[in-house]
Amino acid sequence: ANNRNEKANSVQVFAVIPDGIEVGAGEAGALFNRRTRTVRWQAGDMEPQEERGFRLTVRPTLAGQYEFNARAEGGSGSLRDEARETIDVEGYAALGVIFEPSVDVATENQEVTLTFDIKSRGTQAAEGVVFGVEVMPGVELVESASL
Repeated sequence: ANNRNEKANSVQVFAVIPDGIEVGAGEAGALFNRRTRTVRWQAGDMEPQEERGFRLTVRPTLAGQYEFNARAEGGSGSLRDEARETIDVEGYAALGVIFEPSVDVATENQEVTLTFDIKSRGTQAAEGVVFGVEVMPGVELVESASL
C-alpha cells in the first residue's frame, strides 16, 4: 500500500524465491530471473493509500523451512518497504539449543550452573541426536546431569 500522502511513481515489486522452491504461474507481467531467483512486477504509479496485490504460485521440492523476502520500491528508489515470511514444508528435522548460565559474570573458583535446552523444531522427528559441550582450558567440569 502507498501509505504516504503523495503519489508513488514507477513502483516495482520484487519477491526473492529461495532454493528448493519452484516458481509456477504468476499473474500477467510477472518476470522471473533464474540467476537471481527474483520475481519482478511493474506496479506503475500508485495514488496515496492505494493498494495492489500480486499473486505467484510456487511449489516446494524439498522439505524444510523457507524464508521468502519481498520488497516494493518506487520514486527512483527513494520509497521502499520490505516484508519477510517463513513457510514450513512438512517432513524436515531441525534442532534448536537454548543456553542459559546461572550468572552473567563469575569470579575465580565460583561454581556456575550452565543449563542447555534442546528442542526439536522440525515437523519430523530428529533421530540420533547427540549433544556435547566443549570445556575450555581454565574451566573445570564439576558435575554433569540430564534433566
